[in-house]
Amino acid sequence: AIERRIDEIRGSYLDSLSRSLWNMDVEQLRVQLEGIRRLPDMLAVEVFEAAGGEAEPLTIRIGATPSTAALAWDIPVVHASRGETRTIGTLRLEATLDDVHRRLLDRALTILASQGIKTFLVSFFILFIVHHLITRHLTAFAAAVGRYDVRRPWPGFRFDRRAGHNDELDQAVTAFDDMRAHLEQ
Repeated sequence: AIERRIDEIRGSYLDSLSRSLWNMDVEQLRVQLEGIRRLPDMLAVEVFEAAGGEAEPLTIRIGATPSTAALAWDIPVVHASRGETRTIGTLRLEATLDDVHRRLLDRALTILASQGIKTFLVSFFILFIVHHLITRHLTAFAAAVGRYDVRRPWPGFRFDRRAGHNDELDQAVTAFDDMRAHLEQ
């Protein structure tokens, strides 16, 4: 995103900066640099005139000097005059990754929260299905077996579900009935 923004600055601002620097329009340069500085992630913007005359080269800086690691670009400011193109200064852009890191952290936290919620819902659904199909039947069967006394007649056990199932739960009931019959004999 920062690289794309730098390309936009090259395409949108360089011509007007070149004209303002060529005409030494300090006020217009400040306005343009302030506009660039307000773009997201821009920490500081500076334009300085190429040395070459007897006077002190013009330097205008908008923004703070970075106290943290920053990315910097030096872009030549060129001006065409009388069929000749020459470099009349440099535009220095300094960007910080702090906002990029903050946006990435926000996005990561959002993804983490949404994935956590999704995982919870899927797990809850699986737990509900397992309880409905298996656990409640095992609990009922365990309670019935716990009440079994070889000295009393066995009332039998049936699962509270549709007929026609013949799964592991039914096999456990059949195995218990076989064991019960052998014990009674």
